[in-house]
Amino acid sequence: MPVGVRQHFANNASGSLLESIDDSQNTFKTSISDATAFPDIDAGEYFYVTLDNGTTNEVVRVTQKLDSFAAAPAGTQNFCNTAVYHVNNSNETNSKIFLTVKHKSSLSVEVIIESGTNDGIDDVLIELHGGSGVSTSITNGVATSTISYSSSHPSSKQMNILWSKVNMPGMWMSSGITYNLDNTCLPTAVVYSCTRDIDNTGSSAFSAGDTVELRVTNKTLFDLSRPQVLHRNHYLFDQKYSFGYSAVSNRLEGGDLHYTAMSGEYSLTFGTSLGDGTTLPYNKSNGAVVFGKGCINHGHAEGGVTTGIRSMVGVNGAGQEATAAVAMGYFCNAYRLGSVAMGTSSQCFGTASLAVGNGAVASDQWANIALGEGVVTPVVDQGNGNYQTFAGCTAVGRWNKFDDGKQYVFSVGVGENNDNRFNGFYIRQTTTNWSTGTGAMLGPSGVGFPTLGKSSRYLSDSGAGTYGVLSGELWVDTSGYVRIKS
Repeated sequence: MPVGVRQHFANNASGSLLESIDDSQNTFKTSISDATAFPDIDAGEYFYVTLDNGTTNEVVRVTQKLDSFAAAPAGTQNFCNTAVYHVNNSNETNSKIFLTVKHKSSLSVEVIIESGTNDGIDDVLIELHGGSGVSTSITNGVATSTISYSSSHPSSKQMNILWSKVNMPGMWMSSGITYNLDNTCLPTAVVYSCTRDIDNTGSSAFSAGDTVELRVTNKTLFDLSRPQVLHRNHYLFDQKYSFGYSAVSNRLEGGDLHYTAMSGEYSLTFGTSLGDGTTLPYNKSNGAVVFGKGCINHGHAEGGVTTGIRSMVGVNGAGQEATAAVAMGYFCNAYRLGSVAMGTSSQCFGTASLAVGNGAVASDQWANIALGEGVVTPVVDQGNGNYQTFAGCTAVGRWNKFDDGKQYVFSVGVGENNDNRFNGFYIRQTTTNWSTGTGAMLGPSGVGFPTLGKSSRYLSDSGAGTYGVLSGELWVDTSGYVRIKS
């Protein structure tokens, strides 16, 4: 969660509404004394309170605290919520604003301008008779300007104010306004801005005197130990950084997720998109874990784990079982029961199979293992989109040969790239009867050393060493005999 975006709490904070609110109003007012019990919040911070009339209660999310000032007494110029009009002409009713000028610090004065009509303020310009600068912000149609001074601000000064409203193309003006800070402008109440209907159950109307409390209603200690997650259609900015328990779906989740695709219960999901705005993480399986950027559990993968960047388990829209599948890393996919894919761009199509490395692929059969770069367990293209795969095969190394029709039970790749694949050593499945019973064991061994077969022939052991054969390595003499380098 980023700095400045956080929830505040208070101990047994309670007060009353000063004014009635309807079911669509997003502000409520309390007394100054009641407000002291509630937290002070800065921009981006919030706290929850419960509005309660004894029959109905509603939890709202408080996002801003504003002071409310009494109207200035007649004949005074302390500008406490004082009505001001264009060129001081009260007949210019559309221009009406309420102006408050108050001490902010020894070096600054705060000017608050609120519309006196239903049309909010959208621009303000303050011309100073002295002062070093003005900064203005407008929130919910209310302008707040700070006038800064290089030394202590004077008790009284003049200024011109120009303002416009949302539906006003030009600007109104009131000139020669003299404010007097010796007549202190004190707030008489506190207005809180809030977001309502945060749980999609609707809002209610409340009357003056109804209770405002910082509490959690109808919750057990078990509920409080697992805070409610915010749904994506509420507070989108906060949701990207929040994490909590959803009692409706029985799962822990948070981040920038594809919430409409979420369906797994008792699962754990947190992450964000790839940055393209479309690939959002989601989790469709019970007891599964999805963590990272663009990671996905497509379903039928109970107990599966997906973490990293754009890794996934299961097959989108298919009923293919991928229970307990694991995909970890960058663009790694695990498609079958008990399959594991790890590293970068590794794919595991086989049941109870493993693909680890860079571009490693375990083909669609039982107990296949691919370890290394670009290694693939045997696949034979039979045409018309049909492929033959084999079980119990292991491929290690780099860019092994896998598609020449041989069932390599074990192969060590020494290729350079996808266009130059080669096996340095292999053991292939043959038709030989290797049973331990009686009778001759007929047929080929299935053990191959393709690199040895293509290597140079040497006259002697020392000659083989001269050309780079290391001690203990195999070499072939000019008669075709295989020897071991001394």
